[in-house]
Amino acid sequence: QLRYISHYPDATNDDVLNAIADTYGMDKHQIIVGNGAAELLYAICIFQHARYSANMIFIK
Repeated sequence: QLRYISHYPDATNDDVLNAIADTYGMDKHQIIVGNGAAELLYAICIFQHARYSANMIFIK
């Protein structure tokens, strides 16, 4: 419904990234968030393919 379009989440995810970074004492640039497991798994594959290494913390 168009009347709720102003409630669409921030595309940069700044609020959630800052909250996670503050909670775990990390820099927000060390954190990735996504729209679900499939998107995050795809991102991991892209990172591995590009030969980047990353430490990941999985939050339930």
